Amino acid sequence: MKIYLFKTIFFILISINVFSQKNIVISGTLLNNKIFNKVYLEDIIKQKYIDSAKIENNKFQIKANIEISDFYKLKFDDNNYILMVLSPGETIDVNVDINEFYKPTIKGSKNTELVYQAFGKIKGFDDELEQLSEKINNQKKQYLKDFILQNQNSLSSLIFLDQLKVEEDLDIFKKLDASLSKKYPKNFLVINLHNKIKSFSGLMVGDEAPEIDLPNPTGKNIKLSSLRGKYVLIDFWAAWCTPCRRESPNMVAIYNQYNKKGFEIFSVSLDKTKSDWENAITKDGLGKWTHVSDLKYWNSQAARDYGVDGIPFTVLIDKEGKIIAKGLRGENLKIKLAEIFNN
Repeated sequence: MKIYLFKTIFFILISINVFSQKNIVISGTLLNNKIFNKVYLEDIIKQKYIDSAKIENNKFQIKANIEISDFYKLKFDDNNYILMVLSPGETIDVNVDINEFYKPTIKGSKNTELVYQAFGKIKGFDDELEQLSEKINNQKKQYLKDFILQNQNSLSSLIFLDQLKVEEDLDIFKKLDASLSKKYPKNFLVINLHNKIKSFSGLMVGDEAPEIDLPNPTGKNIKLSSLRGKYVLIDFWAAWCTPCRRESPNMVAIYNQYNKKGFEIFSVSLDKTKSDWENAITKDGLGKWTHVSDLKYWNSQAARDYGVDGIPFTVLIDKEGKIIAKGLRGENLKIKLAEIFNN
């Protein structure tokens, strides 16, 4: 009698456990898919995969057991997924264009449908905000252009010039330069503006980089052209430049990663003293690549030739010495080098 009662209780408990976990079925279709061959269902809270399925002929089906309504990802990779709020027993159809993961068609999961209904409205607001922001930025830019043109003889115009781009508004830069160079020929910032415009016409992407021929820390002159046959990052910096020094670990990392693949760094210092320059090279561990300087601060001939008006400033040149990018730092520099070296 006791054995029989025990077995009865055992089977009741098993049954309760089985029925507490209800199947969900997710059937999906991918449009424009040439990348993904597998899909995963991930529990967001527990951060673990519940199930997975192969994608065949751009279709898939996942069957899984879930105990409670909760948050999940229908995940194709770390950057491409569909956020889902699932409940036990649901049968769901998913259709998604892989170029537009933000607006899948969902049927069979009311909670998930609500999520993407809201996402759609929010994106509409975001698009409207972006258009409005662009409109206001254009108005702001036009105001700055008008202000500078109306005050070409005033040094105050220089304060706002950095909010314009010389490659887009060269005519305004030239007009301001022509006016201020006559009135304030000895002003440091006016001289910088003049040098920047003077060198800009020869510093377009696709142009040959001007030669640099300056001494290294031992006094030996090194020419930029001596590095032909390699991709070279011309790096204008200085020991006194805090943003430059913060960039040092990144420079060391990219040099170590790409040097053997044909990458070099040609650092031009705008320091005034040799000791500061050398100490910074040693302290930051920059000694693996070429360093040159005439120790003339902002009056450096190389800085004038390249129109440098702020550091850090970089110019990336190809194996033939042609400019392929300017002003790359941090993540943007990593992306460009990965593109070049197919890494």
